[in-house]
Amino acid sequence: MNLLVAHIPGGLNSLEGWPTELILLVLLVNLTIWILWRKHHKKNKKKSGKSHQSLKRFDPRRGNASERAALKELVACGLPPQDIFHDLYVVHPNGKTSQIDLVAMTRIGLIVIEVKDYAGRIIGKGTDEEWTQKLSHGRIKNKHQNPFLQNERHIKALRTLSRQMASLPMYSLVVFFGDCDLSEIKNLPAGCYLIKEYHIRQTIQALIKAKPDAKYTNKKEIRTLLDEAVQHGSSRKVRQSHVRQIQELVSS
Repeated sequence: MNLLVAHIPGGLNSLEGWPTELILLVLLVNLTIWILWRKHHKKNKKKSGKSHQSLKRFDPRRGNASERAALKELVACGLPPQDIFHDLYVVHPNGKTSQIDLVAMTRIGLIVIEVKDYAGRIIGKGTDEEWTQKLSHGRIKNKHQNPFLQNERHIKALRTLSRQMASLPMYSLVVFFGDCDLSEIKNLPAGCYLIKEYHIRQTIQALIKAKPDAKYTNKKEIRTLLDEAVQHGSSRKVRQSHVRQIQELVSS
């Protein structure tokens, strides 16, 4: 009762001389406000706790800070945690590996996500092998792999895992973190999406709303294959092999 009285200016003493019906109405209004406040508070607390529990599925030591921030945005989109996969390593029959930052399994198919964290102006085309990063008013220029060609290789690697995976729709999403300008990126291929980190939720939700349903024949198989790719990343041998592979690529 004290909580209810606190919502009445002057407390119960201020109601002296009021008609009984009016006093009951005031108390009823305050009781209703208090009940609604409690329900709203419990709902928000439960939602917050659920989001925290969802993130427990993911190893906080895997990937970098930008990847983990993107992962949290996917959870915030409402995607089931069991359908989000972080830091995957696809091992090819020849022993080579493909490392994928994030994959979201959705009703429209797989959204394959490459995360970058750059500053400066980023210049390039969807078909260029490399993109240029310009810093210090153009005085410093760095070359980087075209992330869409990189992600295209990731998608090809995923398609080798099973017949179902080979026919599943896949969408390439590249997310840039950092203080960078992407206005000079041109001619992206169909099915490719380039965004800044603050557009992750909006883009994922718009994609899922706009695209047709994927024809899964066995969702359990897809989850198992993607889970196995995540587990490969826990192997020091696999990670070291991937690092050597990248070093050989850079030095060639």
